[in-house]
Amino acid sequence: MAAWNIRGLNRPLKQSEVRLLFSENKLFVCAILESHVDITKLTKNKYQETRSLWDNLCKHKGFCHDKPWVVMGDFNSALHIEDSLNGPSTQSIGMREFNDCVQYSELIDIKGHGLHYTWNQKPSNGIGLLKKIDRVMGNMKFLEIFKDAYVLYHPFQISDHTPYILKLAASVKNQHEWIKRVDGVTLFAVTKKLRNLKPYMRKLLFNQGNLHDKVADLRKKLDDIQSLIDSSPLDVDLRNMEAQWLKDFQIAAYDEECFLKNARSKIYAIRDVNGDRYEGEGILDALVSHYANFLGTEDRVATIDLDDICVNTLSADVAVNMIRQVTREEVKNAIFNTGENKAPGPDGYTSAFFKSSWDIVGEDVSSAVIVFFDNGKLLKQLNHTILALVPKVDTPDSVLDYRLISCCNVIYKCISKIITERIKGSLEKLVSINQSAFVPGRKISDNILLTQELIHNYHLNKGPARCAFKIDIQKAYDTVNWVFLENVLKAFGFHHKMVAWIMACVITTSFSISINGNLHGYFRGK
Repeated sequence: MAAWNIRGLNRPLKQSEVRLLFSENKLFVCAILESHVDITKLTKNKYQETRSLWDNLCKHKGFCHDKPWVVMGDFNSALHIEDSLNGPSTQSIGMREFNDCVQYSELIDIKGHGLHYTWNQKPSNGIGLLKKIDRVMGNMKFLEIFKDAYVLYHPFQISDHTPYILKLAASVKNQHEWIKRVDGVTLFAVTKKLRNLKPYMRKLLFNQGNLHDKVADLRKKLDDIQSLIDSSPLDVDLRNMEAQWLKDFQIAAYDEECFLKNARSKIYAIRDVNGDRYEGEGILDALVSHYANFLGTEDRVATIDLDDICVNTLSADVAVNMIRQVTREEVKNAIFNTGENKAPGPDGYTSAFFKSSWDIVGEDVSSAVIVFFDNGKLLKQLNHTILALVPKVDTPDSVLDYRLISCCNVIYKCISKIITERIKGSLEKLVSINQSAFVPGRKISDNILLTQELIHNYHLNKGPARCAFKIDIQKAYDTVNWVFLENVLKAFGFHHKMVAWIMACVITTSFSISINGNLHGYFRGK
Protein backbone atom coordinates (compact mmCIF):
# COMPACT_ATOMS: atom_id res chain seq x y z
CA MET A 1 0.00 0.00 0.00
CA ALA A 2 1.56 3.29 -1.09
CA ALA A 3 0.89 7.01 -1.60
CA TRP A 4 2.75 9.65 -3.60
CA ASN A 5 2.05 13.31 -4.18
CA ILE A 6 3.39 13.69 -7.73
CA ARG A 7 2.11 16.54 -9.88
CA GLY A 8 1.93 16.51 -13.63
CA LEU A 9 1.46 12.80 -14.18
CA ASN A 10 0.76 13.43 -17.87
CA ARG A 11 4.52 13.62 -18.39
CA PRO A 12 6.00 10.31 -19.70
CA LEU A 13 8.95 10.42 -17.29
CA LYS A 14 6.69 10.60 -14.24
CA GLN A 15 4.42 7.89 -15.61
CA SER A 16 7.45 5.64 -16.00
CA GLU A 17 8.52 6.28 -12.38
CA VAL A 18 5.04 5.41 -11.07
CA ARG A 19 4.96 2.16 -13.07
CA LEU A 20 8.41 1.30 -11.68
CA LEU A 21 7.16 1.94 -8.12
CA PHE A 22 4.25 -0.44 -8.73
CA SER A 23 6.32 -3.25 -10.24
CA GLU A 24 9.22 -3.14 -7.76
CA ASN A 25 7.01 -3.18 -4.67
CA LYS A 26 4.10 -5.36 -5.88
CA LEU A 27 1.52 -2.89 -4.59
CA PHE A 28 -2.12 -3.76 -3.91
CA VAL A 29 -3.21 -0.12 -3.46
CA CYS A 30 -1.50 3.10 -4.50
CA ALA A 31 -2.86 6.63 -4.05
CA ILE A 32 -1.54 9.24 -6.51
CA LEU A 33 -2.16 12.76 -5.18
CA GLU A 34 -2.49 16.03 -7.14
CA SER A 35 -1.60 14.26 -10.40
CA HIS A 36 -3.31 16.81 -12.69
CA VAL A 37 -2.75 20.03 -10.73
CA ASP A 38 -1.40 22.92 -12.80
CA ILE A 39 1.47 24.30 -10.72
CA THR A 40 0.99 27.84 -12.10
CA LYS A 41 -2.59 27.91 -10.76
CA LEU A 42 -1.80 26.38 -7.37
CA THR A 43 -2.60 28.74 -4.51
CA LYS A 44 -0.72 28.85 -1.27
CA ASN A 45 -1.99 26.35 1.33
CA LYS A 46 -3.52 28.01 4.38
CA TYR A 47 -4.36 26.39 7.71
CA GLN A 48 -7.99 27.53 7.36
CA GLU A 49 -8.37 25.31 4.28
CA THR A 50 -7.34 22.16 6.18
CA ARG A 51 -9.86 22.54 9.00
CA SER A 52 -12.49 20.60 7.04
CA LEU A 53 -10.02 17.71 6.73
CA TRP A 54 -9.40 17.66 10.50
CA ASP A 55 -13.16 17.80 11.09
CA ASN A 56 -13.78 14.83 8.75
CA LEU A 57 -11.04 12.75 10.40
CA CYS A 58 -12.57 13.37 13.82
CA LYS A 59 -15.97 12.29 12.50
CA HIS A 60 -14.46 9.17 10.95
CA LYS A 61 -13.01 8.22 14.34
CA GLY A 62 -16.56 8.17 15.71
CA PHE A 63 -17.61 5.63 13.08
CA CYS A 64 -14.51 3.39 13.32
CA HIS A 65 -13.39 3.75 16.93
CA ASP A 66 -13.51 -0.03 17.52
CA LYS A 67 -12.14 -1.06 14.09
CA PRO A 68 -8.61 -0.94 12.68
CA TRP A 69 -8.00 1.99 10.34
CA VAL A 70 -5.03 3.81 8.88
CA VAL A 71 -4.71 7.26 7.30
CA MET A 72 -1.87 8.21 4.95
CA GLY A 73 -1.15 11.12 2.66
CA ASP A 74 0.05 14.71 2.32
CA PHE A 75 -1.38 16.67 5.27
CA ASN A 76 0.24 19.98 4.21
CA SER A 77 1.29 20.54 7.80
CA ALA A 78 4.09 19.39 10.07
CA LEU A 79 3.06 17.79 13.34
CA HIS A 80 6.10 18.51 15.52
CA ILE A 81 8.79 21.20 15.63
CA GLU A 82 11.46 18.69 14.61
CA ASP A 83 9.48 17.91 11.45
CA SER A 84 10.79 21.13 9.85
CA LEU A 85 14.34 22.02 8.85
CA ASN A 86 15.11 25.77 8.75
CA GLY A 87 11.51 26.43 9.75
CA PRO A 88 9.89 28.32 12.65
CA SER A 89 10.95 27.46 16.21
CA THR A 90 7.38 27.58 17.58
CA GLN A 91 4.20 25.73 16.70
CA SER A 92 2.02 27.46 14.16
CA ILE A 93 -1.79 27.55 14.37
CA GLY A 94 -1.99 24.88 11.65
CA MET A 95 0.35 22.57 13.55
CA ARG A 96 -1.65 22.96 16.77
CA GLU A 97 -4.93 22.18 15.00
CA PHE A 98 -3.34 19.17 13.27
CA ASN A 99 -2.02 17.93 16.62
CA ASP A 100 -5.47 18.37 18.23
CA CYS A 101 -7.01 16.29 15.44
CA VAL A 102 -4.44 13.50 15.84
CA GLN A 103 -4.93 13.42 19.61
CA TYR A 104 -8.73 13.31 19.33
CA SER A 105 -8.64 10.62 16.64
CA GLU A 106 -6.18 8.57 18.73
CA LEU A 107 -3.80 8.14 15.81
CA ILE A 108 -0.16 7.12 16.18
CA ASP A 109 2.67 7.33 13.66
CA ILE A 110 3.56 3.92 12.24
CA LYS A 111 7.28 3.32 12.58
CA GLY A 112 9.18 4.34 9.47
CA HIS A 113 12.47 3.77 7.70
CA GLY A 114 14.28 5.75 5.05
CA LEU A 115 13.93 9.53 4.75
CA HIS A 116 12.63 11.63 7.63
CA TYR A 117 11.70 14.74 5.67
CA THR A 118 9.07 13.98 3.04
CA TRP A 119 8.80 17.35 1.24
CA ASN A 120 11.56 19.38 -0.39
CA GLN A 121 10.97 22.98 -1.50
CA LYS A 122 13.67 22.61 -4.19
CA PRO A 123 14.43 26.31 -4.80
CA SER A 124 16.42 27.40 -7.83
CA ASN A 125 19.19 28.82 -5.64
CA GLY A 126 20.35 28.09 -2.12
CA ILE A 127 19.15 25.52 0.42
CA GLY A 128 15.46 24.73 0.33
CA LEU A 129 13.05 24.07 3.15
CA LEU A 130 12.62 20.41 4.23
CA LYS A 131 9.51 19.23 6.08
CA LYS A 132 7.79 16.03 7.10
CA ILE A 133 4.25 16.72 5.94
CA ASP A 134 3.51 13.27 4.45
CA ARG A 135 2.91 10.61 7.06
CA VAL A 136 1.15 7.30 7.82
CA MET A 137 -0.81 6.92 11.05
CA GLY A 138 -3.00 4.18 12.49
CA ASN A 139 -5.23 3.73 15.49
CA MET A 140 -4.47 1.35 18.38
CA LYS A 141 -6.64 -1.44 16.93
CA PHE A 142 -4.65 -1.31 13.67
CA LEU A 143 -1.34 -1.45 15.55
CA GLU A 144 -2.55 -4.40 17.65
CA ILE A 145 -3.40 -6.45 14.54
CA PHE A 146 -0.48 -5.29 12.38
CA LYS A 147 2.24 -5.36 15.04
CA ASP A 148 5.04 -5.60 12.48
CA ALA A 149 3.76 -2.95 10.08
CA TYR A 150 6.24 -0.30 8.95
CA VAL A 151 6.54 2.53 6.39
CA LEU A 152 9.40 2.88 3.93
CA TYR A 153 9.99 6.48 2.80
CA HIS A 154 11.77 6.46 -0.59
CA PRO A 155 13.96 9.24 -2.10
CA PHE A 156 12.17 12.20 -3.74
CA GLN A 157 13.31 11.35 -7.30
CA ILE A 158 11.39 13.57 -9.76
CA SER A 159 8.79 14.92 -7.30
CA ASP A 160 9.00 17.36 -4.43
CA HIS A 161 7.32 14.71 -2.24
CA THR A 162 8.74 11.33 -1.30
CA PRO A 163 6.79 8.19 -2.23
CA TYR A 164 6.07 6.08 0.85
CA ILE A 165 4.97 2.47 1.14
CA LEU A 166 3.11 0.87 4.04
CA LYS A 167 4.23 -2.74 4.44
CA LEU A 168 2.37 -5.27 6.54
CA ALA A 169 3.67 -8.44 8.16
CA ALA A 170 3.59 -11.50 5.90
CA SER A 171 1.40 -13.42 8.38
CA VAL A 172 -1.41 -10.86 8.15
CA LYS A 173 -0.77 -9.14 4.83
CA ASN A 174 -3.07 -11.56 3.06
CA GLN A 175 -6.03 -11.04 5.37
CA HIS A 176 -7.89 -9.68 2.33
CA GLU A 177 -8.39 -13.35 1.42
CA TRP A 178 -10.17 -13.90 4.72
CA ILE A 179 -12.53 -10.93 4.46
CA LYS A 180 -13.69 -11.92 0.97
CA ARG A 181 -17.37 -12.84 0.95
CA VAL A 182 -18.16 -16.54 0.68
CA ASP A 183 -21.74 -17.60 0.02
CA GLY A 184 -23.15 -20.43 2.10
CA VAL A 185 -23.72 -21.36 5.72
CA THR A 186 -21.25 -20.03 8.28
CA LEU A 187 -19.40 -23.33 8.83
CA PHE A 188 -18.95 -23.77 5.09
CA ALA A 189 -17.75 -20.16 4.68
CA VAL A 190 -15.08 -20.56 7.37
CA THR A 191 -13.92 -23.88 5.88
CA LYS A 192 -13.73 -22.28 2.41
CA LYS A 193 -11.74 -19.31 3.71
CA LEU A 194 -9.24 -21.59 5.43
CA ARG A 195 -8.81 -23.47 2.17
CA ASN A 196 -8.27 -20.20 0.27
CA LEU A 197 -5.44 -19.26 2.63
CA LYS A 198 -3.51 -22.49 1.99
CA PRO A 199 -1.45 -21.14 -0.98
CA TYR A 200 -0.19 -18.27 1.19
CA MET A 201 0.63 -20.66 4.03
CA ARG A 202 2.61 -22.87 1.64
CA LYS A 203 4.52 -19.82 0.44
CA LEU A 204 5.40 -18.90 4.03
CA LEU A 205 6.58 -22.45 4.63
CA PHE A 206 8.69 -22.37 1.47
CA ASN A 207 10.28 -19.10 2.57
CA GLN A 208 11.46 -20.75 5.80
CA GLY A 209 14.18 -22.46 3.74
CA ASN A 210 15.89 -25.78 4.34
CA LEU A 211 15.33 -26.98 7.91
CA HIS A 212 18.74 -28.66 8.26
CA ASP A 213 20.56 -25.55 6.97
CA LYS A 214 18.59 -23.41 9.41
CA VAL A 215 19.65 -25.58 12.37
CA ALA A 216 23.28 -25.51 11.26
CA ASP A 217 23.21 -21.72 10.85
CA LEU A 218 21.64 -21.16 14.28
CA ARG A 219 24.15 -23.55 15.85
CA LYS A 220 27.04 -21.53 14.35
CA LYS A 221 25.52 -18.24 15.54
CA LEU A 222 25.11 -19.67 19.03
CA ASP A 223 28.73 -20.85 19.06
CA ASP A 224 29.95 -17.42 17.95
CA ILE A 225 27.90 -15.49 20.49
CA GLN A 226 28.98 -17.77 23.33
CA SER A 227 32.61 -17.24 22.34
CA LEU A 228 32.05 -13.47 22.54
CA ILE A 229 30.39 -13.84 25.94
CA ASP A 230 33.45 -15.69 27.16
CA SER A 231 35.51 -12.61 26.28
CA SER A 232 32.95 -10.11 27.64
CA PRO A 233 30.90 -11.92 30.31
CA LEU A 234 29.31 -8.71 31.64
CA ASP A 235 27.90 -7.56 28.28
CA VAL A 236 24.10 -7.52 28.76
CA ASP A 237 23.37 -7.18 25.03
CA LEU A 238 25.36 -10.32 24.25
CA ARG A 239 23.48 -12.19 26.96
CA ASN A 240 20.12 -11.13 25.49
CA MET A 241 21.21 -12.16 21.99
CA GLU A 242 22.32 -15.53 23.32
CA ALA A 243 18.95 -16.11 25.00
CA GLN A 244 17.06 -15.29 21.80
CA TRP A 245 19.28 -17.43 19.55
CA LEU A 246 19.18 -20.29 22.02
CA LYS A 247 15.38 -20.20 21.94
CA ASP A 248 15.35 -20.15 18.12
CA PHE A 249 17.87 -23.00 17.98
CA GLN A 250 15.85 -25.18 20.36
CA ILE A 251 12.67 -24.67 18.30
CA ALA A 252 14.44 -25.44 15.02
CA ALA A 253 16.25 -28.46 16.50
CA TYR A 254 12.94 -29.84 17.81
CA ASP A 255 11.37 -29.48 14.35
CA GLU A 256 14.36 -31.24 12.80
CA GLU A 257 14.15 -34.05 15.35
CA CYS A 258 10.45 -34.57 14.57
CA PHE A 259 11.22 -34.63 10.84
CA LEU A 260 13.98 -37.22 11.28
CA LYS A 261 11.81 -39.27 13.63
CA ASN A 262 9.09 -39.44 10.99
CA ALA A 263 11.66 -40.55 8.43
CA ARG A 264 12.82 -43.36 10.75
CA SER A 265 9.20 -44.46 11.32
CA LYS A 266 8.55 -45.42 7.71
CA ILE A 267 6.84 -48.76 7.18
CA TYR A 268 8.57 -51.04 4.66
CA ALA A 269 6.84 -54.34 5.47
CA ILE A 270 3.76 -55.39 7.45
CA ARG A 271 1.76 -58.49 8.38
CA ASP A 272 -2.05 -58.41 8.58
CA VAL A 273 -4.17 -60.13 11.23
CA ASN A 274 -4.08 -63.34 9.20
CA GLY A 275 -0.28 -63.40 9.19
CA ASP A 276 0.14 -62.55 5.50
CA ARG A 277 3.12 -60.29 4.79
CA TYR A 278 3.00 -57.28 2.47
CA GLU A 279 5.72 -55.07 1.05
CA GLY A 280 5.83 -52.06 -1.30
CA GLU A 281 2.40 -50.91 -2.49
CA GLY A 282 0.78 -53.84 -0.73
CA ILE A 283 1.43 -52.13 2.63
CA LEU A 284 -1.07 -49.40 1.78
CA ASP A 285 -3.87 -51.82 0.93
CA ALA A 286 -3.19 -53.96 4.00
CA LEU A 287 -3.32 -51.05 6.46
CA VAL A 288 -6.31 -49.30 4.87
CA SER A 289 -8.24 -52.58 4.66
CA HIS A 290 -7.50 -53.43 8.31
CA TYR A 291 -8.59 -50.09 9.77
CA ALA A 292 -11.55 -49.70 7.43
CA ASN A 293 -12.78 -53.06 8.72
CA PHE A 294 -11.93 -52.10 12.31
CA LEU A 295 -13.54 -48.64 12.37
CA GLY A 296 -15.85 -48.71 9.36
CA THR A 297 -17.91 -51.83 10.12
CA GLU A 298 -21.08 -51.77 12.22
CA ASP A 299 -21.75 -54.80 14.43
CA ARG A 300 -25.16 -55.75 15.72
CA VAL A 301 -25.66 -55.24 19.44
CA ALA A 302 -28.41 -56.90 21.47
CA THR A 303 -30.91 -54.56 23.07
CA ILE A 304 -30.58 -54.40 26.85
CA ASP A 305 -32.58 -52.77 29.63
CA LEU A 306 -30.59 -49.78 30.86
CA ASP A 307 -32.88 -48.84 33.75
CA ASP A 308 -31.07 -51.17 36.16
CA ILE A 309 -27.64 -50.07 34.92
CA CYS A 310 -28.06 -46.28 34.80
CA VAL A 311 -29.13 -45.84 38.41
CA ASN A 312 -27.63 -42.36 38.83
CA THR A 313 -29.20 -39.81 36.49
CA LEU A 314 -28.99 -36.07 35.90
CA SER A 315 -31.58 -33.74 37.35
CA ALA A 316 -33.68 -31.76 34.90
CA ASP A 317 -32.09 -28.46 35.99
CA VAL A 318 -28.54 -29.75 35.44
CA ALA A 319 -29.48 -31.19 32.05
CA VAL A 320 -31.04 -27.90 30.92
CA ASN A 321 -28.07 -25.88 32.20
CA MET A 322 -25.75 -27.96 29.97
CA ILE A 323 -27.49 -26.69 26.82
CA ARG A 324 -27.37 -22.99 27.70
CA GLN A 325 -26.42 -20.59 24.90
CA VAL A 326 -22.78 -20.88 23.88
CA THR A 327 -20.93 -17.56 24.13
CA ARG A 328 -18.08 -16.16 22.06
CA GLU A 329 -15.93 -16.15 25.18
CA GLU A 330 -16.44 -19.91 25.53
CA VAL A 331 -15.32 -20.42 21.94
CA LYS A 332 -12.23 -18.28 22.44
CA ASN A 333 -11.30 -20.09 25.68
CA ALA A 334 -11.67 -23.48 23.97
CA ILE A 335 -9.37 -22.40 21.12
CA PHE A 336 -6.77 -20.83 23.42
CA ASN A 337 -6.76 -23.86 25.73
CA THR A 338 -5.78 -26.13 22.84
CA GLY A 339 -2.07 -26.92 22.76
CA GLU A 340 -0.10 -25.28 19.96
CA ASN A 341 2.14 -28.31 19.43
CA LYS A 342 -0.76 -30.67 18.76
CA ALA A 343 -0.71 -32.34 15.35
CA PRO A 344 -2.85 -30.48 12.79
CA GLY A 345 -5.95 -32.01 11.22
CA PRO A 346 -6.67 -32.49 7.51
CA ASP A 347 -6.92 -28.71 6.94
CA GLY A 348 -3.29 -28.31 8.10
CA TYR A 349 -3.95 -25.62 10.72
CA THR A 350 -2.92 -25.79 14.37
CA SER A 351 -4.35 -23.74 17.22
CA ALA A 352 -1.29 -21.44 16.95
CA PHE A 353 -2.70 -20.02 13.69
CA PHE A 354 -6.07 -19.20 15.26
CA LYS A 355 -4.48 -17.72 18.39
CA SER A 356 -2.07 -15.45 16.52
CA SER A 357 -4.74 -14.24 14.06
CA TRP A 358 -7.74 -14.21 16.38
CA ASP A 359 -8.38 -10.49 15.82
CA ILE A 360 -8.96 -11.31 12.14
CA VAL A 361 -10.56 -14.76 12.13
CA GLY A 362 -12.11 -14.84 15.62
CA GLU A 363 -15.45 -13.30 14.67
CA ASP A 364 -16.12 -15.77 11.86
CA VAL A 365 -14.83 -18.81 13.76
CA SER A 366 -16.94 -17.97 16.82
CA SER A 367 -20.03 -17.50 14.66
CA ALA A 368 -19.43 -20.85 12.93
CA VAL A 369 -19.12 -22.73 16.23
CA ILE A 370 -22.19 -21.02 17.71
CA VAL A 371 -24.22 -21.90 14.60
CA PHE A 372 -23.41 -25.58 15.17
CA PHE A 373 -24.74 -25.40 18.73
CA ASP A 374 -27.87 -23.63 17.44
CA ASN A 375 -28.83 -26.12 14.72
CA GLY A 376 -26.78 -29.22 15.61
CA LYS A 377 -25.50 -29.69 12.04
CA LEU A 378 -21.80 -30.36 11.42
CA LEU A 379 -20.08 -30.33 8.03
CA LYS A 380 -18.69 -33.75 7.21
CA GLN A 381 -15.42 -32.29 5.85
CA LEU A 382 -14.95 -30.48 9.17
CA ASN A 383 -15.07 -33.83 10.97
CA HIS A 384 -12.69 -35.65 8.65
CA THR A 385 -9.88 -37.20 10.69
CA ILE A 386 -6.34 -38.30 9.86
CA LEU A 387 -5.24 -41.50 11.60
CA ALA A 388 -1.52 -41.42 12.43
CA LEU A 389 0.16 -44.75 13.20
CA VAL A 390 2.46 -44.74 16.23
CA PRO A 391 4.48 -47.92 16.92
CA LYS A 392 3.77 -49.66 20.23
CA VAL A 393 7.05 -51.62 20.08
CA ASP A 394 10.57 -50.87 18.86
CA THR A 395 10.33 -53.22 15.86
CA PRO A 396 6.69 -53.25 14.71
CA ASP A 397 5.84 -56.11 12.37
CA SER A 398 2.05 -56.47 12.48
CA VAL A 399 -0.88 -54.11 11.94
CA LEU A 400 -1.65 -54.74 15.63
CA ASP A 401 1.71 -53.25 16.65
CA TYR A 402 0.53 -49.71 15.91
CA ARG A 403 -1.47 -47.31 18.05
CA LEU A 404 -3.89 -44.90 16.37
CA ILE A 405 -3.65 -41.15 17.00
CA SER A 406 -6.56 -39.11 15.68
CA CYS A 407 -5.60 -35.76 14.12
CA CYS A 408 -8.73 -33.59 14.07
CA ASN A 409 -9.40 -30.09 12.78
CA VAL A 410 -9.11 -27.30 15.37
CA ILE A 411 -12.73 -26.16 14.94
CA TYR A 412 -13.94 -29.69 15.66
CA LYS A 413 -11.65 -29.78 18.72
CA CYS A 414 -13.18 -26.49 19.84
CA ILE A 415 -16.72 -27.91 19.60
CA SER A 416 -15.78 -31.09 21.48
CA LYS A 417 -13.98 -29.07 24.19
CA ILE A 418 -17.07 -26.96 24.83
CA ILE A 419 -19.22 -30.09 25.13
CA THR A 420 -16.64 -31.72 27.42
CA GLU A 421 -16.41 -28.67 29.69
CA ARG A 422 -20.19 -28.70 30.12
CA ILE A 423 -20.58 -32.36 31.04
CA LYS A 424 -17.40 -33.09 33.01
CA GLY A 425 -18.73 -31.40 36.17
CA SER A 426 -21.52 -34.01 36.39
CA LEU A 427 -19.45 -37.13 35.61
CA GLU A 428 -18.68 -37.84 39.26
CA LYS A 429 -22.40 -38.32 39.96
CA LEU A 430 -22.93 -40.60 36.96
CA VAL A 431 -19.80 -42.76 36.80
CA SER A 432 -19.30 -45.51 39.34
CA ILE A 433 -16.49 -45.17 41.87
CA ASN A 434 -14.84 -48.22 40.26
CA GLN A 435 -13.96 -46.06 37.26
CA SER A 436 -10.99 -44.06 38.49
CA ALA A 437 -9.68 -42.54 35.23
CA PHE A 438 -10.99 -39.72 33.02
CA VAL A 439 -13.08 -38.25 35.84
CA PRO A 440 -12.00 -34.98 37.52
CA GLY A 441 -10.83 -35.59 41.08
CA ARG A 442 -9.99 -39.28 40.53
CA LYS A 443 -6.65 -40.90 39.72
CA ILE A 444 -5.93 -44.08 37.78
CA SER A 445 -3.09 -44.77 40.23
CA ASP A 446 -5.71 -45.66 42.88
CA ASN A 447 -6.73 -48.76 40.93
CA ILE A 448 -3.09 -49.66 40.28
CA LEU A 449 -2.36 -49.65 44.03
CA LEU A 450 -5.52 -51.66 44.72
CA THR A 451 -4.51 -54.25 42.11
CA GLN A 452 -1.06 -54.59 43.64
CA GLU A 453 -2.63 -55.30 47.03
CA LEU A 454 -5.04 -57.88 45.58
CA ILE A 455 -2.38 -59.96 43.80
CA HIS A 456 0.23 -59.58 46.52
CA ASN A 457 0.01 -63.27 47.59
CA TYR A 458 -1.10 -64.82 44.30
CA HIS A 459 2.21 -66.67 43.96
CA LEU A 460 1.56 -68.75 47.11
CA ASN A 461 0.16 -72.28 46.74
CA LYS A 462 -1.86 -72.26 49.94
CA GLY A 463 -5.32 -70.80 50.28
CA PRO A 464 -8.37 -70.91 47.98
CA ALA A 465 -8.02 -71.16 44.21
CA ARG A 466 -7.78 -67.83 42.45
CA CYS A 467 -6.90 -66.32 39.07
CA ALA A 468 -6.51 -62.91 37.40
CA PHE A 469 -7.40 -61.79 33.87
CA LYS A 470 -5.49 -59.18 31.92
CA ILE A 471 -8.03 -57.78 29.47
CA ASP A 472 -7.26 -55.63 26.43
CA ILE A 473 -10.22 -53.23 26.27
CA GLN A 474 -9.07 -51.47 23.11
CA LYS A 475 -11.84 -52.87 20.91
CA ALA A 476 -14.48 -52.12 23.50
CA TYR A 477 -13.28 -48.52 23.61
CA ASP A 478 -12.82 -47.91 19.88
CA THR A 479 -15.91 -49.71 18.58
CA VAL A 480 -18.76 -48.63 20.82
CA ASN A 481 -22.05 -49.06 18.97
CA TRP A 482 -23.58 -45.68 18.18
CA VAL A 483 -27.17 -46.70 18.92
CA PHE A 484 -26.02 -48.10 22.27
CA LEU A 485 -24.13 -44.85 23.04
CA GLU A 486 -27.19 -42.73 22.26
CA ASN A 487 -29.43 -44.92 24.43
CA VAL A 488 -26.97 -44.71 27.35
CA LEU A 489 -26.83 -40.91 27.15
CA LYS A 490 -30.63 -40.71 27.20
CA ALA A 491 -30.82 -43.18 30.09
CA PHE A 492 -28.45 -40.99 32.13
CA GLY A 493 -30.86 -38.08 31.70
CA PHE A 494 -28.92 -35.90 29.26
CA HIS A 495 -31.08 -33.35 27.44
CA HIS A 496 -32.06 -34.43 23.93
CA LYS A 497 -30.22 -31.39 22.53
CA MET A 498 -26.97 -32.39 24.27
CA VAL A 499 -27.41 -35.94 22.95
CA ALA A 500 -27.89 -34.53 19.44
CA TRP A 501 -24.65 -32.47 19.75
CA ILE A 502 -22.64 -35.50 20.87
CA MET A 503 -24.08 -37.80 18.22
CA ALA A 504 -23.43 -35.18 15.48
CA CYS A 505 -19.74 -35.25 16.47
CA VAL A 506 -19.71 -39.06 16.41
CA ILE A 507 -21.69 -40.11 13.35
CA THR A 508 -20.29 -37.56 10.87
CA THR A 509 -16.70 -38.73 11.18
CA SER A 510 -14.65 -40.07 8.28
CA PHE A 511 -11.05 -41.27 8.17
CA SER A 512 -7.89 -41.27 6.07
CA ILE A 513 -4.66 -42.95 7.18
CA SER A 514 -1.25 -41.29 7.15
CA ILE A 515 1.23 -43.87 5.86
CA ASN A 516 4.85 -42.88 5.27
CA GLY A 517 3.97 -39.19 5.11
CA ASN A 518 1.06 -39.45 2.65
CA LEU A 519 -2.69 -39.85 3.11
CA HIS A 520 -4.32 -43.04 1.86
CA GLY A 521 -7.86 -44.35 1.87
CA TYR A 522 -11.18 -42.78 2.77
CA PHE A 523 -13.90 -44.51 4.76
CA ARG A 524 -16.76 -43.53 7.00
CA GLY A 525 -16.79 -44.43 10.66
CA LYS A 526 -19.61 -46.72 11.82
